[in-house]
Amino acid sequence: LNPGEVFYYADEFNVSWLPTLRALWSPRGQQVMIPTPGQPYKRYGLGAVNYYTGETVVLFRRRKRRQEVAELLQALVDRHPTGTIYVAWDNADTHADDEVEAVVRAAAGRLVLLYLPTYSPWLNPIEMLWRQFRSARQEAERLSVDLVAARQEAERFRNEAHDALRGLGEAIDRQFIRWQLSPAEREVGLLLLKGLSHREIAAARSTGETTIRQQALAIYRKSGLRNRSELSAFFLEDLLLPVAQR
Repeated sequence: LNPGEVFYYADEFNVSWLPTLRALWSPRGQQVMIPTPGQPYKRYGLGAVNYYTGETVVLFRRRKRRQEVAELLQALVDRHPTGTIYVAWDNADTHADDEVEAVVRAAAGRLVLLYLPTYSPWLNPIEMLWRQFRSARQEAERLSVDLVAARQEAERFRNEAHDALRGLGEAIDRQFIRWQLSPAEREVGLLLLKGLSHREIAAARSTGETTIRQQALAIYRKSGLRNRSELSAFFLEDLLLPVAQR
């Protein structure tokens, strides 16, 4: 190519966000939710990749008509206001029509279209970009399904542990009262057990971090414990024992 000239490969592809039906594992005797296809959500990508620099121009549209193809060519012309633009693509019907010819004529010789042989996607490097895009979309779909399953498992655990956690919370509060903690110290104690830092507790209670540190020290002094680790162990150590030893 001469200085100022660019060479693009162009093509279109379909994007469909339809959930994929597939087999899922589940614990014995427990029903699992299997994602099923819902309303189709489709978009079309029209893109071009610079063969020498890897620079890409990609448009996403609701349709893939001659008008949208012409928009892609116009985007290339706008990106390169000077010099000749070579575009190689297949000989689909949408690549040769009045809308496309109008953009070519308006470019006044700066836009040159080159047509690849029929059914030869291996000659178009942009196909590799589309494959990577589809692979990323499939991985995102898989992660979405896994996230749904994880949320369902977490919800199941919360439902099963609700009574036990409520009983634990009441037991913790009774012990705080035995230690003669003030209401503010009891609240700080619960937040310490939840793993929040002094700074996070101060932000949650709209108070200073120094105040939280003083209240934490008061909790340790009244309880006879030395630090947060011993405070957590006091309430949770029995929960970690094997079932037969409880």
